[in-house]
Amino acid sequence: MYARVHNHFFIAFILVLFKTPTLCWGFSFDQTKSYQQTAEIKKLSENPQWIKLGHYKNTWRGYRSGFRTGFFVDDNGYKSPAIELVATINLLYNDSAEFVTKHKVHPQCYYLARTQWLNQQLNISQVDRVHCTERDAWKKQLNVSSVSLIFAAGDFGNAASIFGHTFLKINNPNNQNTKELLDYGIDYSAESDASEGIFYAVKGLFGMYDGHFAMLPFHQKISDYANIEGRDLWEYHLNFTKEETEFLVNHLLEMENARAPYFFADDNCSTQILRTLEVVRPDANLADGIKNFVVPIDTVKLVAKSVHKPTEHSGTMDGSMVSRVQYRPSLKTEFQNSYKKLNSNQRMYFPMLLKTLNFQSSENKFDKTEKSELLDTAAAALAVEAFKKGINLEEKKYQLYLQRIELGPGKPVAPVAEPVSPTNTHDPVAVSFGALKNGYSFKWRSAFHELEMPHDGLIPHSHAEAISVSAKYSTQTNKLYFDRFTLLQIINLNPSNSLENNLSWKVRADIQDQFRPDLEAGAGASYAVTNADDVRFSSFISARHWYSGTQFTGVGPELLVSYHPWNQLGLSLSTTYFFVGLHDDFLRYKFRFNWQFAQQVGLKFQYENFIEKDFFTDSKDEFKSELSYNFIF
Repeated sequence: MYARVHNHFFIAFILVLFKTPTLCWGFSFDQTKSYQQTAEIKKLSENPQWIKLGHYKNTWRGYRSGFRTGFFVDDNGYKSPAIELVATINLLYNDSAEFVTKHKVHPQCYYLARTQWLNQQLNISQVDRVHCTERDAWKKQLNVSSVSLIFAAGDFGNAASIFGHTFLKINNPNNQNTKELLDYGIDYSAESDASEGIFYAVKGLFGMYDGHFAMLPFHQKISDYANIEGRDLWEYHLNFTKEETEFLVNHLLEMENARAPYFFADDNCSTQILRTLEVVRPDANLADGIKNFVVPIDTVKLVAKSVHKPTEHSGTMDGSMVSRVQYRPSLKTEFQNSYKKLNSNQRMYFPMLLKTLNFQSSENKFDKTEKSELLDTAAAALAVEAFKKGINLEEKKYQLYLQRIELGPGKPVAPVAEPVSPTNTHDPVAVSFGALKNGYSFKWRSAFHELEMPHDGLIPHSHAEAISVSAKYSTQTNKLYFDRFTLLQIINLNPSNSLENNLSWKVRADIQDQFRPDLEAGAGASYAVTNADDVRFSSFISARHWYSGTQFTGVGPELLVSYHPWNQLGLSLSTTYFFVGLHDDFLRYKFRFNWQFAQQVGLKFQYENFIEKDFFTDSKDEFKSELSYNFIF
């Protein structure tokens, strides 16, 4: 998700940074020393807003900031708010000739938010305040009046986007309604390359990529996410005042060159967006709600739940940080919405229409309304294809449009129904307690979602699990046994239709009891058979390597059914026939059931057979019932 800036305003902004300042300032050493003494008396280095300005987090080693380069004045500033404050005051309220020579701008115009805050806290003399003409001109061009938090739904086609993505959008009041695509998005992402395969995940887990903030036009984000990748967007409008919004923009500008190690698990787009919002409202303490593992959807939840306590100068009402929510369906969702409304005859004929772009002369079984629905769906399909393949299909779309006009107004296409907000999904981390035939089970799952759980705000019929540990307690031996460590389990049942032949796939990497490996992967196709999309039938060719007394490697067909009769209830059933070579072939069958009777609490049942007797139960099968609780950790 490496962002590049293409807008000419931003290019102009970069150019003015290299313009040599011509102003002179009346700084004195005594005055700077006085400012430092005042800051020490007022204990500004302990002020929550100063802590938030440095993106510090309180660890067992004291305060630490993830940022290392391009942000802190002192080399040790990342681990000492006090040292950084003294160095900042000395830099801002001095001639700072060396800094000006290097950056072509005075530090007060480089560290805009710090300067604004210290000017207020230290009552800085007007003589010692620098007028940042070029920065002010750039901000006038932006004309930011409000800020929104954007959540882009997950995308299993991109390893970096399985859990979704969050970024900020700064809104210009002159770009209301149809012009809002001219606004800007502020993105924090890793300077990475997803084509590195498994090394991409490993490097991301260990912070081997740099994370940075970048600004780019919102229409480009729409093109990338909603049009090309087919990801729905949710916009959460934040109720910041004009002063708060300006302070946030100042902070984002001073973060322009900041770099920090990007950790996929915790120090990612979610945590840095939260810490950025905390700069404006330090009392919110949004990132305090996250200890270890965080996914982007947690950002939205924490912001939506945040209750602001108005201060003397904030001018805002007491209440949630979110004032309004707006749903933006992707082109893919709009096509699927139109396609689901076609009857069986229309669906059978749809591929022919998409190929010929005309109704055959012998085709008389459709009335005007049905033909209109087919043409509208075909137009939606072409819109998806044009963006995904980067080709111009306007001539084909115009051909459909002319036929649509001839049929008259007809029945208008119903808009996409707004789904349940992602804020209503379950939390990512879960702990489960289960009952077995001869004992009990315990499981810790770091993230995120299981196939049978409610998928409101998530990718339907998907499973994304990472870093799970389970154990069993035997009532026969009164001993606790290690059961399984799951590094990763992903199931993507992306359905095929008349527009796309999507690939469904799954992968799982486990270490079982007695530290025995269990690896499985498969690929195939899935189909949605009802308009409500509550049933998904899938067929795979699966391969598995596991150890159960001896080494087994099997390959064979698998049938998987995922069914959600209603949102709170989900079940899956799979049968796999493994050809094991030198050993007897093995027919595995699994059944899983989940009843989510509360947002964070679910009751699970699971059955699976084994190729040999299990050392724990002395049985070839296992039936387990579990009670699970989800939370943010």
